[in-house]
Amino acid sequence: MTERIERTEDLYLINMDNVPPAEEGQVRQANGDILAFIGGQVKSLTAGGSGLTYIEFLLDNEPIAETGVTDCSYTPHYTSGKLDKEEWFRNDATLIKSIDYTYTGAWVTKEVRKVFAANGVTIVAQVTWNYSYTGGKITSATMTRDV
Repeated sequence: MTERIERTEDLYLINMDNVPPAEEGQVRQANGDILAFIGGQVKSLTAGGSGLTYIEFLLDNEPIAETGVTDCSYTPHYTSGKLDKEEWFRNDATLIKSIDYTYTGAWVTKEVRKVFAANGVTIVAQVTWNYSYTGGKITSATMTRDV
């Protein structure tokens, strides 16, 4: 298997009925479901109401197309040349998502990701990532679900 990592705004899965994923990390659309091969098992990402919601999606992804069209704006904030906050707003100026960064020296040691309700104020999901470094290389990343 060839690994390919890239950023995309939209991801379209080709329907592969009767061909479930068979390799670790592989994701496929099959029989009207989105399936992933995780931990040696094929698991549904949508069935049983336990699938990935848009709020959970936003914790790890940028809200580029909340309603199927580009309907938001992105604002990065810098202090002394370092990115310390990212914000995404709907066209009506309500906040969709923010990420706050904390640095120790040159390294990001903490990021807090928040997803907001339609009012742009109420936090509906939040995670905190803590990073540790040794010799300039990241040695651990720990995520805690706060909300």
